[in-house]
Amino acid sequence: MAHALIDRSELALASALLDDALGGGDEWTAAAVLVSRAKLAHAAGDLAALERDGNRSAGLFAGLGDLWGRLQATDWVGGLAELIGDYDRAAALHEEGLRWAEELELWPEVGSKLSWLAWIAVQTRDYPRARELADRAYRLAVEQGAPAAIVFAELSLGFAARRDRKLDVAVTHLQHLAELGRQENQPALYLPMVLVELGYAAEQGGDPAAGLALHLEAFQAAQAMGAPRDTITALEGLASAAGDPEVAARLLGAAAAARSAADFTTAPAERDDLDRITSRLVAALGRERFDALVAEGHDLGPGEARALV
Repeated sequence: MAHALIDRSELALASALLDDALGGGDEWTAAAVLVSRAKLAHAAGDLAALERDGNRSAGLFAGLGDLWGRLQATDWVGGLAELIGDYDRAAALHEEGLRWAEELELWPEVGSKLSWLAWIAVQTRDYPRARELADRAYRLAVEQGAPAAIVFAELSLGFAARRDRKLDVAVTHLQHLAELGRQENQPALYLPMVLVELGYAAEQGGDPAAGLALHLEAFQAAQAMGAPRDTITALEGLASAAGDPEVAARLLGAAAAARSAADFTTAPAERDDLDRITSRLVAALGRERFDALVAEGHDLGPGEARALV
């Protein structure tokens, strides 16, 4: 039940159920609970809990000789490696998981591992590989009737297309995902990041007002679900769309301070957007004024920075 509730974004109830389950089970139950707790930690951007629970789960399942369990644990051990910027290790972990999924003939899991590898390719700017892997994952997920796997594959298809300036393709995928994410009683966990990408696509397509509205919606959704990493990327999106360059520079400062405090890595693909925003603001403000405003933004919390827009 807890595992299912996480996918419905009912995180508080899922956490409570997991705490109950951890108290009275055997080693296998403990390992399974830890996998789901690692997923919660990934959603919350809690790197310490993600490392602790992901590694403990992987160790318990390895000791039990349970290949299915080890496959589940690689999602979050590999997810941690991706979040801290160790992309080679993340890819190696998910490639190992892909082999296990194929050995077990768990085809939805095969699609999920292809999507993880596609996601890493997006972060490292290998957009042709990202599209190839995500397309394979998408076709397999549709064939298997696996909705969560379809969403994961489409995320990489949309992100790779937007960051490779294929805006029509990107918007098609991202709008579909946004519609799915908004239909739930609570926003889907992936909704804020999709809205940020849609916001960037709107700006790059010549509609900054639409971009601003999407980034604002992303910030609100991220705050509502307690997702600090998505809150930061929404602030960066707001800096891109803000009409006042002084406000935009302060927003970048607030986002940078929040990233540093949470120890979140900036992926190479994310750096491209930040460099583009920075170049535009430095051209408008001059380097000295830009740096001063960014420094001012360091003293602002995410909510205070959002209030500037």
